[in-house]
Amino acid sequence: MDHPKLVKWCYRLEASSTYQRHKAFFHDLLEDPKSPMRPWFDGFMVFLILISVSILLYSVKNDIGILGKSVEIFAVSIFTLEYLLRFWLFSDTHNIILKHYERLQKINRPFYLYPPFKEILIGKWQYISSPMAIIDLLSILPSYRPLRIFRIFLLFRLFKLFRYTRSIQLFAIVINEKKNDLKTLLVILSFVIFTAAAAFYIFENKSDGGQIEHFSESIYWALVTLSTVGYGDITPHTTEGQVIASILIVSGVAVVSFFTSIIVSAFNDRIKDVQQQRLLNQLKRHKSHIIICGYGRTGKIVVKQLCLNKKSFIIVDPCQKAIEEARKDGYLTILGKAENIKLQKQMIIDHHTSHFICLANDDVSNVYAVLNARHQNPDLIIITRANHLKNIRKLEQAGANYVIQTAKIISGLSKSFIEQPMGFEAIQQILNGQHHVNMDTILVRKHSRINGLEVGMVDFKGYALILVGIISAEIQVDQYKNQYHLSNGYFYFNPADNFLISRNDWLVVIGHRFGIQHFTGYIND
Repeated sequence: MDHPKLVKWCYRLEASSTYQRHKAFFHDLLEDPKSPMRPWFDGFMVFLILISVSILLYSVKNDIGILGKSVEIFAVSIFTLEYLLRFWLFSDTHNIILKHYERLQKINRPFYLYPPFKEILIGKWQYISSPMAIIDLLSILPSYRPLRIFRIFLLFRLFKLFRYTRSIQLFAIVINEKKNDLKTLLVILSFVIFTAAAAFYIFENKSDGGQIEHFSESIYWALVTLSTVGYGDITPHTTEGQVIASILIVSGVAVVSFFTSIIVSAFNDRIKDVQQQRLLNQLKRHKSHIIICGYGRTGKIVVKQLCLNKKSFIIVDPCQKAIEEARKDGYLTILGKAENIKLQKQMIIDHHTSHFICLANDDVSNVYAVLNARHQNPDLIIITRANHLKNIRKLEQAGANYVIQTAKIISGLSKSFIEQPMGFEAIQQILNGQHHVNMDTILVRKHSRINGLEVGMVDFKGYALILVGIISAEIQVDQYKNQYHLSNGYFYFNPADNFLISRNDWLVVIGHRFGIQHFTGYIND
């Protein structure tokens, strides 16, 4: 039978921007590890867990007073609210109902509540029965203080740290990945302990002059001996018992070594991913960053200029030697290929990448890197290097915004050096930033002081700057002869005093680095 009220309510939820916004907010807060809010929430929860456990431990022999009880109530309330929110987020109830309703509408069949409710209950039970959800629930039980047995569940609050501490999460992931190896080790260990316990019980029982009275004591002794702890509370009195204890001690060393090798090998497999994720997390602190693929001669020059302009960037290179050199210079680096899709997805989509600069010596690698980067982010500004002139068109078709023609630039500079060596030296020093004199571009923002002003009204000389030209997105002044068409705008060389400056224009200036910084801060303050 139809349930129009329920279906209408589900459609209202689906169309409600407020509901969707709140659900997206809590999803980012609780479930998305890449959310900028997540580190703050995790830190708060870790602090709250440690404080609540400390208060519960203190309350075993002391009165915690009103403050302690208030903190306990607050902690339990937060834990309960978090549990309910995760329960709510685990599956979209209204979407399940609408899916069943719309599917039946297409074939003109009546809608019944049982099938969608069954799917909803199964989905919710998957959350309730998950290990972390069980830990969350048990961590709330210590608040029922009249039931003394529930105090043992305060330990589950410490287990909640698995959810908020990434180092502990890594350990849990490693254990899960090696669970088959650990199961094999557990079977061997159980066999050894049971065999040794049976032997201890036979040869070291009290009727034969030993200390073992119950089989549980022999199991305890086998565990203590196998672990090489040896408390000394039970010691072998017979020759057979001493032989078994000696074998167990050697077996214990072998078991510990086997367990250690499993864990260490698993961590070695994951350590690169952990280091890479740590570097990507550092990029989150910046609103935007630049990816530089290749730390060769050209890459080093680009990095130097970015450092002078205080830009955030990360270097990607497949060569271990180049990465080590970049790390020694103090830069963020990732060892990998620029065309790696998984790596690009982590750096470009999951974070705020403004530019992708590909400077590999191989044009084939550059083409694949540009192609994948453009697929990951259609709005990304991609700059690449063309080692051969015949590949320029291919790089542009792959999605590069700008292609640097290395051979053409070198030939042009060589010609300039031969014809005008003094002029070439002066320009080279400016471009290299020597003597703190730079050529730079300054963006005119919407609320800039000079937005709407004419060039003659701007005090460039007061900041010791020379205006070379203005890059504008549209044709603003038709009568200027010094107008050059660019791929996404126009460049006006040496504009007249009556040239009107508009927002989103770029001012190309030459001047002292500090003068450029002060001028940029003044006009955009």
